[in-house]
Order: sequence, then structure tokens, then C-alpha cells
Amino acid sequence: MATRSMSPSNLVIVGALSLLVGTACEKPLIGPAPRLEANPAEITFASAGESGGETVLFLKNAGSADLVITGLAWSGTSGVEAKWVGRAAPSGDDPLVLEPGIPYNLPISYRVVAEQDPTGTFTVYSNDPGPIKADDLHRRIGELDVPALSLPNNPAVQIFTADRNGETIGDARLIAGDRIDFGEVPANQSRYARVTIKNDGVRPLVIQSVSVVASEPATAFSISGTAPAANSRVVPSRSAATGGALNEITFDVKYLSPSTARASGKLVIVSNDPVRPTHTIILVGGAITCNLVATPSPLDFGAVVRGQNAERTVTLENQGAANCTIDSIGMQPGQSADLTIVPNSTFINGAAQPASFNLAPAGRATFKVRYDSRDDTADVGHVIVKHREPQRDLDIRVVGTPINNAPPVCVCPASPIDTAPLQTIQLDGSRSNDPEGRTPLTCQWTSLSRPNGSTEPIGNANTARASFFVDLAGDYKFQLLCKDNYNAECAPCTVDVHAVPTDDLHIQLVWDTPTVDVDLHLLRAGATTTWFGADDCYFGNRTPQWFTPSSADNPRLDIDDTDGYGPENINVQRPAASPANQPYKIGIHYYSDDGIGATRATVRVYCFGTLAAEKGPVFLQKTNKWWDFGSIAWPGCQLTVNDPPPITDRSPSNPLFP
Repeated sequence: MATRSMSPSNLVIVGALSLLVGTACEKPLIGPAPRLEANPAEITFASAGESGGETVLFLKNAGSADLVITGLAWSGTSGVEAKWVGRAAPSGDDPLVLEPGIPYNLPISYRVVAEQDPTGTFTVYSNDPGPIKADDLHRRIGELDVPALSLPNNPAVQIFTADRNGETIGDARLIAGDRIDFGEVPANQSRYARVTIKNDGVRPLVIQSVSVVASEPATAFSISGTAPAANSRVVPSRSAATGGALNEITFDVKYLSPSTARASGKLVIVSNDPVRPTHTIILVGGAITCNLVATPSPLDFGAVVRGQNAERTVTLENQGAANCTIDSIGMQPGQSADLTIVPNSTFINGAAQPASFNLAPAGRATFKVRYDSRDDTADVGHVIVKHREPQRDLDIRVVGTPINNAPPVCVCPASPIDTAPLQTIQLDGSRSNDPEGRTPLTCQWTSLSRPNGSTEPIGNANTARASFFVDLAGDYKFQLLCKDNYNAECAPCTVDVHAVPTDDLHIQLVWDTPTVDVDLHLLRAGATTTWFGADDCYFGNRTPQWFTPSSADNPRLDIDDTDGYGPENINVQRPAASPANQPYKIGIHYYSDDGIGATRATVRVYCFGTLAAEKGPVFLQKTNKWWDFGSIAWPGCQLTVNDPPPITDRSPSNPLFP
């Protein structure tokens, strides 16, 4: 029989079960018929007092045809009020129909209102034809009577809990299956719950024993002070205490927070309560502790090439609510010597930590583990982090796997590469390979040497196939280095690049400051005008027609660099001969310092592809400084370089300028 109480303070007493039906000779019916069964055959009410209670009568159609229930009636003394709940009572107009084999739960609400032992009967009306009794031919067909009685004069346990300051812990009124939750308590500190037992029944309550059982850990829960004496008597709450009996029993349950996250146990009260002779209350409590978590854990170095080493960083995070006192971080003794803690590698927020330190809640610390791959055997070890709260070690499993690995082979393009300035060349190392077929390779091109003033970056330098814009005439050396996916490096290869001007005369200007603008000028041999005029090859006259239009004698300025560094180049394929004592002149003008100030310029002169003269770096202090580099007579590339370099101002008072 399943029952449920409407009030946690009530006692439900289950009596003997017997269905009141006749036992005389019976004559079975012919053909399919419904048959009503009731369980229990006898209903027992509890002493619910004014709050009332509820029980359940289980009905079932045990026949072979539909059972039609058309009514329910309660008849009894005034000591008990009872009724069918959950739906309207069935009637002839609104019957309850149960198919064969179908059960139905009939909730019954009741209230015991008298101290005597009242009785009564529930009568269920249905189409059950019932057995024909030889001794009762006047039995009403289709009626089933279920007797009910009440036994109010019994004790009932009533329990209240609160902490010792009067604040409630858990529910103020508890029944079997409920619990006391002590909440989060700092490790190794205590909290108490006060438990009060009262008698909500009529007869005296005898508390046979009170104990804490199944405590995990064993010291987490206990009865503080003196436990209630065996066979203590508690008179009903409505009565006066006499003859040494008590109105209530009060005691404290102690929770000692362990060095673990949670604790559990049971408080068991054994009494003469006939419904609940063993009353169990679940006890739970938490601990405010350090909760140290390592990431990654386990730590797997993966495959490391034999003869090489690797380091990994481990992060310790305190996910608890109390400080973690870390005493040491070390490898477990007796394990592989190839796995070690990197000395002096423990840090918190960038600050080095000693061997023992505190880690605050939400704090993080890091340290490094090193794996030296020395042989062909996999290495397994354990990092042990010793800390105090809780008193257990943090164990981080560490694994390293050695492998044999041949380095890749780097293959550079044929060297040297001959080109001209301002051309783009290909640095093709795509023939680089790995003997064991481990791909892709990670490759990097770098510049080992280049002419002073060359600033052009290598295009796609982090791939096997790179490119380079040759910004200056001169010699370059580039290196290729490739790695496989285990970081094994090839023996680097190199390629030389010779950038040789193709014109008979090549004049180059570079400087060492970004964003500023420096200009290169070439004044025609035998010029009739001055600088910045028709006889000057410069940014304002980049391809002057000094001789036959488009002839090889005319100069050209290939780049007007206005954002720093240069180069600016003036080229003449086949310079015309210069008149006697009237050579070509070379000048450098600091057009704009862009607010930066001084820069240093360098000029190189190539004749027939060979460096004939280089001067610099020459200090130019600010905007409008002019450097008179020198002159060149042709044919023969007869150079005159002014030394020391004369620096003047470009101004209206200077006859060199208009």
C-alpha cells in the first residue's frame, strides 16, 4: 500500500488488510464480466489532527469486460471526515471506465476530528455483477465495501533544526529523507546544527537511540556534547511534562569541515513512532579549500627527435576559495632522468617564485618541464606538486616519445644569379626535400649581405619560393633554412646575386632616414642653364631630351623616392662626350626633412657596370641643404669627387640656383 502524508508531522499507521467479502459457496457467472478489486482491503487513517492527511486506494479491473464505476460513498462516524479527491466523483452521467487489467489510483483525503477510534466504510458502485452468495440472496449487486478505521493515540516524531544562533539550517521542519546542509565551512573549522525532537502524537514518544552513521570522512559529523539518553521519553506537545518526561529533546550536531570538497553522513533517530520507527536525516557539508588544477594534465610531449629536447609550460590554477600553500614541485623519484623540472621556472604574473609559495584563489602559477630525448625508449614520469589544503599531492603524468629523424635537405637555385637593378628575381628553394617524406617543410629565406642602403624586404620569405626586388646595384647573398615537423633543420644553403647596371653610366643615391625626401640631380655637360632647369635631370625633368629625341645619350631618372631611404637612380645608356672643361655635374638636394631633421646620404657611381666611386654617408642637416658631389667627364668616366663634400644652402643668393 502506497501512502503519502499531507503534513510532515503526521504518523501513518498501516493495519491488517482484508477485503470484506463473503466466503460462502459462490456460483460463477457465465460469459465475460468485469471484476472490481481494491487494495488495500482495509484503509487505516493516521492521527492527522487539524491538518488532515491523504491516502490512496488502488482499484483494478481484474475481469474480462469493461468496468464502469458510477459512484463512491463514505459512511462512518463523525470522528473522521473523508472524500474522494483528484477529480469529480463518478456518477451515472459521468462514469469512470476501466478496461480489463487497467488499475486506477483513488486518492482519499481525510481528517480525524475526534479522539475516539472512529470507523467507516468506502462503498464503490460499479457494474461488477459480484458472486452470488448462498447465504445472502439480497446482496446489492455491483457494490464493494472497503472498511476504514483510525488509530489516533500514537506518538509521532517532530524535528526542528537550527544553528546555535537561532538561524535555520535547512528546512525548519524535517521529515524522513530530508537533510541538513551545513554549507561551505573553512577547512578544519566547525559549524553546529541544533536539533529539537518533539512529539506531535497523543501517546508518549520513546527515543531509543540517536546516532550519526555513514559519515564520510569519519570525523566530519558527530553529536556535540552528550547524546540523548537511550529510551528518553517525550510527552505529546499538547500535554504537560510529568514524571521525568520531557516536552522536547535538544542536542547539537557538529560538522568539522574536512580537507576535501564535500562530506556526507546520516543522523538516525530510532523511536517507537509506529509509522517511521527509524527516522534518517541526510547530513552534508562543504569545505572552503584550495582546489589546485593543472593544465595540461597529463602532459604529453609527443614525439621528440632523439638527441633533441623540448620544454612545455604547466599552469597551476587555484579554483578553490582558500589559499593553496605549495611546498614543492618536483619529479617523482626513481623515474626517467630524461624528464626534469626546469630550474627557477616557477612564476606568478611574471614574478619568480621560491620553492614554497602561496597561491591565492583564482591565482595562477606556471613552471616548465623539460624532456631530453636520448634513447629509443619512451619515457614516463610524474610531476608531484605537494600542497597542504587539501593534504594530498597533485600528480601530473608526463610522457615523452623519442623518434629517429633525419634532417631535411635544403636546395637553393643555381648561384650566382646575375641581374640588373630594379629587377625582381625568384629565390626558388622548392626542390628542398625530406628523406623520410615528412611534409610540408617550413622554410625561411634571410638576407646575409646586401649593398649598404638596400632596404627592400624579401617577398614571401617564409616559404620555399620567395622573390626579391633588387633595389640597388651590387652584390647580395641570401640563405634558405628549412625544418620538418619535428623541427629538424637542414644544412642551410645560400645563393649569390650580382646586380650589375646595364647602362654605361649609373648614378645611385640612398639615405638612412624614413619619410624624408632627398633628390638626385645630373647637370648636362656644357650646360647653358643652371640646376632645376632644362639642362638638369631631376624629379621635375625625369627624361630630358638633350640630344636626338629618344637617343641613348639622354639620361633618365627611374625613381623619385619621396618616403625615405631611396634609391634614386639616374642612368645614361651611352653618355655623349663632354666638351673640354665642361663635364657632367652631380648634385644632391635635401628637398624635405618632414620635421625629422638630419639625414645621411650616400652616392655611388657605376661606369660600365663597375663601381667607380662611392661617397658617404654625408650629413645633411635639414631641408634645402645642397651637396655638390662632383663631376664626370666622358668618354672614359673621368670622375672628380669633391672631398670634403661641400654643403651649401639652396637660396636666392646662391648663384647656382635660379
